[in-house]
Amino acid sequence: MVPTLNEILESELGADHGLLFRPQWRFNYSVITTDMAQILAEDLYDIFPAHDRDELSQIFPPKRVHVFSFPVLEKTNVLLGSIVGHEIGHFFHNRWKDTGQFKQYMEHAERQLSTHYKSEERKKKTRNIFEAYEKAQNGVLVVKGMYREILPDIIGYFLFGPAILFALYYITDFEATIDTPRKENRFYPPTKYRIRLIFERLYKRDSDVKGVRDEGSQCSEALKNFEGELESYLETKNDLSALSQVHVERQLFEDTLDDLLEYAKASVSGHYFSHEFIGAMYDKLARSVPINEISGVPMTMCSILFVGWLRFYEINEEHSQENYVKEYQILTRLLLKSVFSSNVHRRFLQRGPS
Repeated sequence: MVPTLNEILESELGADHGLLFRPQWRFNYSVITTDMAQILAEDLYDIFPAHDRDELSQIFPPKRVHVFSFPVLEKTNVLLGSIVGHEIGHFFHNRWKDTGQFKQYMEHAERQLSTHYKSEERKKKTRNIFEAYEKAQNGVLVVKGMYREILPDIIGYFLFGPAILFALYYITDFEATIDTPRKENRFYPPTKYRIRLIFERLYKRDSDVKGVRDEGSQCSEALKNFEGELESYLETKNDLSALSQVHVERQLFEDTLDDLLEYAKASVSGHYFSHEFIGAMYDKLARSVPINEISGVPMTMCSILFVGWLRFYEINEEHSQENYVKEYQILTRLLLKSVFSSNVHRRFLQRGPS
């Protein structure tokens, strides 16, 4: 997947961006958005004499190098590579933080939260100004946490399509609790809330998804089954209950959500997922055939991941124990082969006959 992911990163952020992947023992995906090459260069400059700087600078490639970390236990799980769409989204979030729009939103949030928590203190008749100030400041961090994690989710959806929604839903199996954003959890909004927003504000309005759903194929039925499972999962609103303690912060964020969607849509230049050929891809994958191309046309990585996720959730429903392990291993190998082969095929077509 790395060559394709690198192409997406360069296409969206510039040819001077490159990535490295680093396994880690924690079950977590993350990215270092700063330029690691520059950090290493500065360390070397501190060690060697100043007159060697020009020579040392030749060691490093003319690119910004960013490190993406992934759980070592998931090194062959091509499906969870969809999460990288969220990690790339952090670069867009960093850019957006420098805009006047972000500053305007945060100034408004600070005023509203200060007024709200002062009013709460008056109702309790304690008039504890310091507590009101502390709650307002924590509230600002809650809003910032929502922007920090949910804007990258939105960007990830525009990059990877519904695959990122499938991946986030899969990750919830490993989350023990749904917590209120606070200092102890670095003000992270609940993953379930993030899924709810993507599902309701992006997925349900996605014309490509509608195109798959309306096909009347085996793939359409698999998609509808997944949607039913997701809607059942979202019926229990424990994520919204966890956010009830920060309901003002949540409202301040959601008031700006439409603007965030417009920003994300305008910021992502490529279109990496399409519903075209999805039905044919699904039929091939169900027969354990690689889905790197249809009728001589190489399929995109995001389309391959979308079909792979649908097949994965179907395997979850149909198989158990040894059969599940066998079917999952076959699926993983087919998807790895498909992503790699489609990339080779596409590069060959771009280069043309020699």
